[in-house]
Amino acid sequence: MTLLFHAPIFMLAQTRIEAMNHAFLARETEDNSKSYIMLVAIGLALLVAVCIYFWVKKRSERVVNDPNQLFRELCRAHHFSRKNRRLLFKMAREKKLANPCELLFNAELWTLDANNEQSLCHPKVRANIQKLRSMLYVPARATAEAA
Repeated sequence: MTLLFHAPIFMLAQTRIEAMNHAFLARETEDNSKSYIMLVAIGLALLVAVCIYFWVKKRSERVVNDPNQLFRELCRAHHFSRKNRRLLFKMAREKKLANPCELLFNAELWTLDANNEQSLCHPKVRANIQKLRSMLYVPARATAEAA
């Protein structure tokens, strides 16, 4: 009789233990999926950090002694249009300058020789050259008045 009385209690306890086991397993899979998400997030963060490191390293190793790059940067600093940059580059090529930046630093190079620089002596081109020269080099009278 004792067995008959205790059997339903054991069965009830067994179903309760199985229910707890299912709940524990379900919770364990949730925890595993959260840990996988955390691992993926950490991996992505490391990948981004490595990419940024190599990008910064590559930028620091750039060639600094490039006359054409310096010329482009100076033209950007003076807000020259593409047309003006091409004209300056053409002028440097006609004058056979190794470094086109010399035009920006030496005002004496802006005098045109009609015999050697025929492509620069067209009236429209000359007008554009004079406009560029006035943008780069302020006349001495204007600087004295400004002071």
